[in-house]
Amino acid sequence: MNRRNLLLTTGFAFCTPLAGCLGVGLLNESPGPPESCDPANPGLELPDDATLNKNDIGTYIKNIEKQRYLNQTSDPEFTTVHLSVDSVTTYDKGFVVGIHGNGSIDMGDNKAIVSIRERVPENVTVKSADTAPFSAIDRLQETIETAWVRLADERCEGRVAAHLSRSEFDTVRAAFEDMESGPGDIYYLRGDVCYIGVKFEDSTVIVTLPHDIPRSVQTESVTAEQFDLKRLQEAIDQALSMSEYTHDPASSYLTEEEYDRLKDGFAEMEPDKDGFYYLRDDESYAAVKVQQEAGPIGDLAPWVARYYVDDMQVRVTADHDAENTADADLEDPTEGEVIVC
Repeated sequence: MNRRNLLLTTGFAFCTPLAGCLGVGLLNESPGPPESCDPANPGLELPDDATLNKNDIGTYIKNIEKQRYLNQTSDPEFTTVHLSVDSVTTYDKGFVVGIHGNGSIDMGDNKAIVSIRERVPENVTVKSADTAPFSAIDRLQETIETAWVRLADERCEGRVAAHLSRSEFDTVRAAFEDMESGPGDIYYLRGDVCYIGVKFEDSTVIVTLPHDIPRSVQTESVTAEQFDLKRLQEAIDQALSMSEYTHDPASSYLTEEEYDRLKDGFAEMEPDKDGFYYLRDDESYAAVKVQQEAGPIGDLAPWVARYYVDDMQVRVTADHDAENTADADLEDPTEGEVIVC
């Protein structure tokens, strides 16, 4: 699909996948039914007999195009689409319908900011991120996941080689005797943020903080009792301290409904001095703050689309920017993407 410019009122430009291309003129031959019905939008239905006529088919196709377009956007809840029917041409048992589209994006002004914390300040209320209403707010959960990724990118970079005495080395080595190592004789522990790789060489314990680990490799929690060894924990702490931790937060804009549900969930909770509410997430905490901040507002570049529709199928047969229609009538509608069948 094409990438089209979203021109913001602030003067900046965003790219958004759009649709479009208006075809004019008659077709030379009738498109046959799809060889195998694998529609791009399986939840949509074919037009009924009352709709499959020149007066009503345009409205039906507008609904199809709106759904198709919104399915391609990253933030459909914040996107407004305006469509008009440019032309309806009869052909054989169906119609060729030209659609012109434009619209806008308004992200609103309700913003959620999430930062992963290892500790909770005193006198702060803590609830689980897996309980209502927090677990049902998808955009909040996605933002928490993004915050974890950013934290891992910041912290999972260290590598330490700790030289131990023979007795210290034997003690640490014994803690892993019931585990199976992965490739390279590396044992893997699960930390709050990073996986911890431990390798033994002579009298040296090498600790790394990998982003990913091999599939099916055995892991144990770093908080397990057998790993509560001073020299091992010192090496892990040293590896973690090698990366600068800036608490770089993740953020996303919320719909009015999401914002209200989140505020209701925080109503009986006590925040910290900076207005962050704490949700327990695994063994750490997601510090969440909601604030009023104007989001991006802008117009979508206009587009045009051409459809073929009959009682067996709906195909989008051309798809371009409104200003790029020079080759629109050269595209074969029988090769268009099957949207409904």
